[in-house]
Amino acid sequence: MVVLLASASAPQAHGAALVVPDDLPTIQSALDTGVDTVLVRPGVYSETPIVWGPVSLIGLRGGPDGPAPVLPALTIWVAPSEAPPLFSFQDLEVTGRVLTISDRGACDIAFARCALLGGVSDSSSLMDTRDFTLIGCRIVGRVDLWARGRVIVDSCDVTGIVAGHGPDYELIVRSSVLRHGGVYSSSHGRCTVTGNTILHGVYGVSLHADNTTVSNNVIEGCQSYGIYAGRSRVTLMDNIISRCGGGIWAQSSYGLAVARNMISEIRGTG
Repeated sequence: MVVLLASASAPQAHGAALVVPDDLPTIQSALDTGVDTVLVRPGVYSETPIVWGPVSLIGLRGGPDGPAPVLPALTIWVAPSEAPPLFSFQDLEVTGRVLTISDRGACDIAFARCALLGGVSDSSSLMDTRDFTLIGCRIVGRVDLWARGRVIVDSCDVTGIVAGHGPDYELIVRSSVLRHGGVYSSSHGRCTVTGNTILHGVYGVSLHADNTTVSNNVIEGCQSYGIYAGRSRVTLMDNIISRCGGGIWAQSSYGLAVARNMISEIRGTG
């Protein structure tokens, strides 16, 4: 706790950028200045930085296929603020877990072109994330997030489950490949799952949300149903489901549309 207070009170230096290790020797020392942008050169870093305030943390690859900086873990600490901050991360590899911790603060969090090899999760349901966006990322492990805005997984390669939670949020999973997991929503909200390839999970898509749209997905080899959807306003269209334990199970208290889905080689109920 002493460490948290000391770092949280670090002086602010907005409007500047620092390069690690050129300007400061560690990522944490650069973050603690309150700078807007921290640029990190390729290398394997032993530190596990804690991000306190709005910042862009960017890896310098030296080219589109160059190596990214490697971190063992990353923690995002969200404190209350007048204007919800944006935490932005790009071209990083995190071998351990990315964890978000909230002191009932609201924020936006975005990852682009990152390798997150220990999954992404919230410490509790106290998170007040408005938007949590993952674009073009490779993820191993669970993406397990609470939000009051949107959880967006776009053009990612995921080995694991994408799960969204919250009393009023939107889960969007599109143009991604998901292996050995699937898409899961546990509570009310809006869900859009479109244009994905979902392979060999316990289920393909399992949604317990209002305003659900599942379209143009290829779902193969799931142990349970390819699509399970129920609550209200459910639309399931143009999906291909094969070699799963079941095909489609859907119910809706208001508005159910199931059309142009192809189901084949199902072991149980189609």
